[in-house]
Order: sequence, then C-alpha cells, then structure tokens
Amino acid sequence: MGVWYKCKWLCCRLRCLYDDWRYINLFYDGVGKNLDVVLALLRKNCHILDKGLHIIPFEKGHGKRIYNEALFLQNRLVNTNKESDLSFAWCKKIILSYEQAQNIGRVNTNNSFYNYNDIEKQWIYDFFHSRISCRNFNNKLVDDSIWNEIIELAADAPTGCCRQTSRVYVVCDEKTIDSLVPNIGGATGFSKIPYLLCVTADVRPYTCIDRMLPYIDAALFVENLVLACRANNIFTTILNFQHASKKERNNVMRCLSIPLYERVVLFIAAGYVNSVPVKPIRMSVEQFRKM
Repeated sequence: MGVWYKCKWLCCRLRCLYDDWRYINLFYDGVGKNLDVVLALLRKNCHILDKGLHIIPFEKGHGKRIYNEALFLQNRLVNTNKESDLSFAWCKKIILSYEQAQNIGRVNTNNSFYNYNDIEKQWIYDFFHSRISCRNFNNKLVDDSIWNEIIELAADAPTGCCRQTSRVYVVCDEKTIDSLVPNIGGATGFSKIPYLLCVTADVRPYTCIDRMLPYIDAALFVENLVLACRANNIFTTILNFQHASKKERNNVMRCLSIPLYERVVLFIAAGYVNSVPVKPIRMSVEQFRKM
C-alpha cells in the first residue's frame, strides 16, 4: 500500500509539472507576433539595460546584445498602437540613455528621493497594520474612477524584469458573482460580495524556467492592490484559487471570457464595510527572521 501511494503521489507531481510546462510553452511559436508580448519583452530588455546604467563604476560596452535586441523589439512596435503606451515611452528613454552613456562613457543620473520623518513613518506603519480581511460588506458602490486609481497603484508593484503581466477583472454584476462563487473554494462565509476581483497573469512572456514567476508577480500586484483598497476605505479578502479543479477553472474562464494565455491566480472579495472583525495576532519577529 505504501509503495502504491508513493507511485501515485509521484505520478501526480509529474503530471502537474508536465501541465505547467505545456501551458507556458503552448503559445511559444506565436509570441513574437503579438504586440502585447513584444512590448513585455521590450520592457524586460530595457529593464536589463537600466540595471547596467546603474552599475558603479559604469562599464562601457556592457549589454550590447541586450541593446540590439531592444532595438529590434522597439522597431517592431513603431507605427502601432503600442507607441502611445507609457511603458513604451519609458523604453525609448532607457535606450536613448544607454546610447548617450556609450558615447560619453558615463551616466548622468541625479534622482532625488524623500526621507520620511518619525511621525510619517509611524503613520505608514499604522496604515499597514490596519489592513484586515473582512467578509461583511454593505451596499455602498465604489466609483469606477476609484478602481482605476487602485489598479494604477497595484501596477506600481515590482515585477520580474518589468514584464507587468498581471491583469484584474473587476466584477460587480450580482448574477455573474453568483455564477463565479461556487467555483471558488475560498468564497465561503460571506453575507454578500458586492465586488469580486479576478487576478490573472499573462504567461506568454515567460519561458519554462520562469514558470512560477507569473504567480510571484501577480502576488506582488495583489499586495499593492489590497493596500490601495484600504487607502480608499475599501476592505478585502483574498480568496485562494490554486486548489480549483480543471472544471472550475474552465467555468471561471468561460464566465469572464478570460483568454487561454492568462492563468487565473486568485480572487479578491471587496467592498465598503460598517464594521471589521478582530485581526488575528501575527507570530513574533523571531519566528519569521532566520539568521
């Protein structure tokens, strides 16, 4: 019985690894033809160039291959709708900075930053501690412009090589939410969910070796998102979706018209509240920090 169980466990693990490999490489042949993917890869290359521009002392000639790839990707996007994208403008700026640095042998950078005082620091700490999961929402509506502000802050989270592949579907239609909830294992114990956010990750700009990176990028995106919600007095609860069955995943993707190249990472229940529960006590710092 023990041998049979171990063999079954191994087969399940191998099947999961194979499914992930197949999923991430499913679009490999066509990624170079999609402008969204080309822009993501351009951001990745320009991120690498940007890192090189911050090396002290500056190394002239470093990153020439990445620079040539960035030029090729940039030219692919000329005279397309991606030229108006803000991240494309940033990429052009990085490429120009790289060219100037190669010409003069140094980088001209003098970016200022703000130092927070003790009072401001304590306010920020209190804000972080004020985030709490809540499952009892009222009927107050969230203005659509507020959602745009929240998502803009979420998008400011760090991503692997600046790929920026997280996507969020904001669902407020009651019938749609009722259709989604049975497919989300964590969506229990709610009186009502006024807003349901589905966070996905576009897997096309990643290679097989990076197959877990879309989930990490999406998790960083989500942390910014829930904090931005809290700043707008909107409370949230993150709902696990990783144990969903294939049928449940298909139901969600069909319900929200999610394309096949996006991986559903998690859901977030959100809304305004009249009261909040007592926050669970976290473990001590000694339990988290390892020397």
